[in-house]
Order: sequence, then C-alpha cells, then structure tokens
Amino acid sequence: MTKEHKSGATDEYIKLAAVGLIALIVGLLIGPMIMPAQPTVENKTEVFTPNMQKINEIKQIFEDYYYLQTGERTSLSYSSAKEMDGIIQITYTSADLPQPLQIYASSNYQYLIPNIISLSDLKNSIEAAKKELESASQPQEMQKSEKPDVKLYIMSFCPYGNVAEQAFNSVIHTLGDSFEFEPIYIIYDETVSPQYNAQNQNYCMADEQNVAYCSMHGINELKQGIREIAIYRLYGTKIWADYVNAADQKCSLGNIEECWKTVAEEMDLNPAEIEKYYNDHLYEILADQKQKTFSAKKFGSPSIVINGQDYSGSRTPESFKTAICSAFTALPEGCNATLSQTGPSASGSCG
Repeated sequence: MTKEHKSGATDEYIKLAAVGLIALIVGLLIGPMIMPAQPTVENKTEVFTPNMQKINEIKQIFEDYYYLQTGERTSLSYSSAKEMDGIIQITYTSADLPQPLQIYASSNYQYLIPNIISLSDLKNSIEAAKKELESASQPQEMQKSEKPDVKLYIMSFCPYGNVAEQAFNSVIHTLGDSFEFEPIYIIYDETVSPQYNAQNQNYCMADEQNVAYCSMHGINELKQGIREIAIYRLYGTKIWADYVNAADQKCSLGNIEECWKTVAEEMDLNPAEIEKYYNDHLYEILADQKQKTFSAKKFGSPSIVINGQDYSGSRTPESFKTAICSAFTALPEGCNATLSQTGPSASGSCG
C-alpha cells in the first residue's frame, strides 16, 4: 500500500563516480541501507505527508557520510518519499552519485532499515568521525629532538600499510640519515583474536614453547615481514625502502614465495644471504617484532610514531616529511624540499 509525496525537483542524470560504501569507523555498515531496487507496492489514494525536518536531518547525515568517505562535499536533493506499510522510503539525488540514493526509515524516523540503527546514534558517530577527520587534516606539531625517531608499524601485505611504505620511500631518500627510522612488522597472537593460535598454520608460526606469532593476512605475509626485516638489518633503511616499494608493486600474497627473490635479484641483493639471515634469526625477529607490537599497542597497519607521539595526518610524502621536520630542533637541508602532496588511493588501516 503506497502513499506518495513528490517534490518539484527533477531527476538528474549524474556523472559516473566510484563512491564505495565501506564500514564506518564505528563498525556500522551503511551498504545494506542503500537498496537498489524499489519494492513493488499497491497504490493508494491517501496523501502521505512526510516529516521534512527528519528528512532534512537524514539528508545532512548522508552528506556528512559522503564527506568522510571521499574528503569532498556533496549536496543531496530531496526527491520523494513513500510510506509502505509502516516503512518510509526516502529518495535523494546528487550530481556526485551514479544513481538516486534510497534510504528506508521506520514510520517514526527513529531507525534506518534493514539494519536497525538508531538515527541519533548514527548521527553522533558521524559527527565524531567528522571531527576526527578534520583535526587530522591540520598540520601536526611533534615533540622535538636533534635526530627524530620514527617508527612505522605495518603488515607486509596490508594495502594501507603499503601506501604508507611507498610514501615513506621519497621521505627516506630526501631526509637521508638525518632521522632514525625503524619499520616494525605487526604480530598477533590469541590475545588479539582466538584464530591467531599456535595450531593455525595458515596464519601463524610457533616456537619451541608453543608461543604463537601470527599475521592478519596469513602465513605468507608473516614470512615476507621477516624477510623485509632481514633486508632492513642487512642493507639499511634506503635499500629496505626501495625493496618494499618494488615488492609492493610487483608481488602478491599468492606469488610472494618466489617473487621476493626476483625483486631482490633485480636490485642486486643476494637472496641466499637474505635466506640465511631469515633462518638464523627467525624466532629472534618474531619475538622482537611481537614485543614491539604489544609494548606500543599498535595493532593497526599503518601506525606511525614520531618521537613517541602518534601521527594522525595524511599519508602523503609531503605530509610525512612535514611532520618529521616539525620534530627537529634544527632543520636539515632536506626539509626545504617539497614532496608530492598526493599518494596512492588506499586509505584506512588493517586491524
């Protein structure tokens, strides 16, 4: 049974845009609320009067949600509202979306359906996330020292961590040895999640005491993290940065057990030397990386710490350089360079 109200706004045929719906920071999935097909309903002559105050409130929430996901502002236009057996279907249009946006709400506008999400809770969550996003866009001043200490907590095949690695490559080559840099590969165990246990050989290794060392994306990621630590220790920061940059682009989790050697050989590194260091120091590396992960409580990739202070800004070469340079008591020459202010497309974190 349908009662319908329409505004005077016309439908806009809008440009193609890749607007992916992903999990909110608060863990609520918006995707199921955007339903591509309208249900078939029986027409009814009664006039339905929408609550425009609530409709505009929902409109503002989804405009803010779009901003959180893209970093850009959009404007939704109210198109129509229908009441269908106690459920209200609200349609908005925007030149920034590839199709009209349909939102389903309970009759009192308190819940969005099919996920039963309190409108006030969703509004508060988005407001908090928006404030966090806007504060992160501001330049961040760090604690100062003569030679800043920078730690990058990553997973070898986390796409977001790989973006940070690639951005750090030009920073490392620009600032050189003027700062201390250490990559730390995040290690999990059963205290993070029950699946990360000594018996789960798809994700974990276990030492003689049955202590588990696990990685989020599986055993191949764990092994590659150990190799990359071996390369860092054997050849230094700049070679490490070039190696991980090349491996990120040329290898995948599926082929890394062979691909890592190809990348090493292309860079004139010695795979046999790397393998020997890997085998000789396997559990020492794992224990070291696990201790550093848990001591700092850094379980998400990437996590960046500069002079003991968490970095929360953008993940571009220029943003990283600016933050590190703000930590010097006296600026080195490299801080005068201007690096790229854009980066690869992934955002967020693994973990």
